[in-house]
Amino acid sequence: MNKYARLFLGPDEYKYYMKVSERMYFSMLAKKLLTFQGRRVFVYHQRGLATIGQSLLSRNLVKYVFLAILDMVLNPKMTVGRLLRLQ
Repeated sequence: MNKYARLFLGPDEYKYYMKVSERMYFSMLAKKLLTFQGRRVFVYHQRGLATIGQSLLSRNLVKYVFLAILDMVLNPKMTVGRLLRLQ
């Protein structure tokens, strides 16, 4: 997205879709961080982003981890279902 979006999208579309993809990415990453493989997933993404000159800013991720925890607390049935699938 980051590499080719500017070639095909106008400035406003680019900003919009970058924001959407960033939200989706950080949401996925935050949910993964709350699993047993969280540390490994974080390191993997941190290294991958470093290869393209980007970094995982903790302040961006904190918001999404908070939202993921909130989702777990407010949706206990879904949380139990996820835990059972992990076994």
